[in-house]
Formats: sequence, structure tokens, C-alpha cells
Amino acid sequence: MMTREEMWFGLCSCQGIYRTDIERILKAVEDISNLYGKNKSRVISELAQGSKRTNGQGVITIEQAQELRKRTEQDEISRLMELNEKRGIRFLSMDAADYPKRLLVLKDAPYGIYVKGAVPSDGPTCGMVGARGCSAYGRSMSEKFAAYLAKGQVQIISGMALGIDAVCSRSALAAGGKTFVVLGGGVDVIYPKENTDLYYEILMKGGGVLSEYPPGTPSLAWQFPHRNRLIAALSDLLLVMEARKQSGTLTTVGYALDMGKDVYALPGRVTDPLSESCNLLIREGAGMLSSPEEVLSLLTGRSDEISKEGKSSRESQKAEFSDPKAESLYAALDWDARSLEEIAQKAQMKAEETASLITYLVLDGWAKEVSPGYYVKT
Repeated sequence: MMTREEMWFGLCSCQGIYRTDIERILKAVEDISNLYGKNKSRVISELAQGSKRTNGQGVITIEQAQELRKRTEQDEISRLMELNEKRGIRFLSMDAADYPKRLLVLKDAPYGIYVKGAVPSDGPTCGMVGARGCSAYGRSMSEKFAAYLAKGQVQIISGMALGIDAVCSRSALAAGGKTFVVLGGGVDVIYPKENTDLYYEILMKGGGVLSEYPPGTPSLAWQFPHRNRLIAALSDLLLVMEARKQSGTLTTVGYALDMGKDVYALPGRVTDPLSESCNLLIREGAGMLSSPEEVLSLLTGRSDEISKEGKSSRESQKAEFSDPKAESLYAALDWDARSLEEIAQKAQMKAEETASLITYLVLDGWAKEVSPGYYVKT
């Protein structure tokens, strides 16, 4: 006899049948088991053609009905479940014990999700989102916040997009933490391809990849706003690290606010387009990001030990500026990338001397070369 988990799997694995379609189907059939009973063929036909239960109106198309018939066959369900198992893909219905409970706050929570790897634990989570084409400042601050939170046992949630998302996930992993990503397509469809290495590193280091879309579903533009509601739901707190005025990041912010979640934004210069949405969010009431210690305290109620450790490390490094010229060179650096010539000019040093000292700062962790000949402070 078919289990309810298998029934949910069959319904949710239908290609071209989305959450809103499933909602209409369930309303019409009253219980999912009626899609699998002896009257299955008649029930599915009525869903397409209409019946008294649907006021004579069809709730799905003929093509969707054909897909539903196919996917609800026991042999097809067994085949797909076996295929997913070989690929390391799990299906979790809303009835499953390890379905992420944070998703249940959504009015339109997925009836089932697909998972590669793990799902976030009950421990603290932090969503980190922002611009794909981030600045050196946004990258540097994202690295700093993600690494600190990961060391504090906070799970980082993102969408694995280029830019801020990827930077935060990579930094969390490098700090020994875990990160979980929600994709806009199937969990087996790596998007963007540029993050293929990140995808596998997340899985290798105990994180996870989640999606409400069946395996094989391509990543389409209209699916990303729906994906963003899952990122917001899985996050106890949402950080916006950089965002332009019309950024898609704002859809994630909207979902988080609708769920009563706190949103914090990283302030930036008023002349920087990448900080425009962040500054606007702060003006409209979002929290202003000032330090990772503050965020860790909000999420866990603790920060002292890590804060003291970081402070001690920074103080000992500062003491290594035995050469006044090295200190002057560091002061000439900025969070935005500057060329070696610009740095030398501001520090009032010769180019040869600047090139020598900048190497010392990079090796000591005070500076970073973001592209050939361009540096930022860290």
C-alpha cells in the first residue's frame, strides 16, 4: 500500500504543476489519497474538465492532468524515488519529521521540498543577501560578517547567486561553519555554473542544497522571487550587505518583514549606487549593521568570547606596525579598490617603496589584492 509520503512525492514531482496548482487540486479532492484511489481516473478528469466541487470549472489544464496521471502511478513513483536516492536527493513532505519547521511560518509553505545534503538544524540561522556585482567594500564586509558568525555556530543561508551570496557562503565554509542554499531550480541543477565548486564544497562540509522544485527543473527568472521567500523563512535574521535601488534582494526583505523577522542593512556612502537600497532600508527602519559581534549577540545572546579573541588578535597585529611607513600605507587604503599609484600618492611614497610595503600588508592580512595592481584594506 502506498504511504502518504509517496503520495506527496508523486504530486509534488509533477513537472509544470506548481504550488498554487497543488493548492487548487487539494481543495477540490479534499484529501490527497483521493488522487490515488480506485476512482483516480475520474477524479483527475474532473480536475481538468470541471465538476460540482469546482463549480463546473477545471482547476488544471489537460496537459497537467496527463502529467498528474503519470506521476501518481506506483511504478513511476518507485522509479523516481530510486533515481533520486542514487543522486543523493531526499524528498521531505510537510508531514515528514525533518521537514524544516521554519518554513511552516509561510502561508504558502511548500507541500514538499527536495534536499541534497542536510537541512538547517534548530540552531541560529542568518540570511545574507545582496548584489551580484558587489563592490570591494561589500565583499570585504560580507567576508568579515559571514566568517565571524560561522565561527559563532550560526548557519548562513543564501541563494548561491554570484556576488554577495557566494562570498558569504565561501567565507562561512572557510571559517569552519555551515551554509545552506536555496535554488531557483532543481537541487541537481547547479546555477550559476560559475559556483559549481561552491555547490560541492557546501555538500562536502555538512551543509545543504534545498529547492521546492522537482529535480531537473531549470532555473527560470520568475522562480527566483518564490525562492526568496524560502530564504527569508529559513533565516532567523536577514542581513542585506549591498543592493541597488531596484535590486531583487528587496523581495527577500519584503518576505522577511511580512514574517516579522528583523532585517539589518550595511550602510554605505550616499554616492554609491550599490548602497542605495541599504541606506534607504535603514532610513525606513531597518537595523544598521555596525559589527558582527552585535549580530551574533542578537542571534545567540553571546559574543564576548569571540569578540575578545578577535580584539586580542587585532591588537597584536597592530603592534606589528613597527615601521611608521607601513602604518601610513595602511591608512592610505580604503574599502574600495585603489590602484598602487593612487595608494602611493595618498601615502606620499615612491612607487617602488609602496610596492614593497603593500606586499608586507597583504602577507600580514591587512590588505588584499582584489585584481592585479588594485588593493583594499581588510
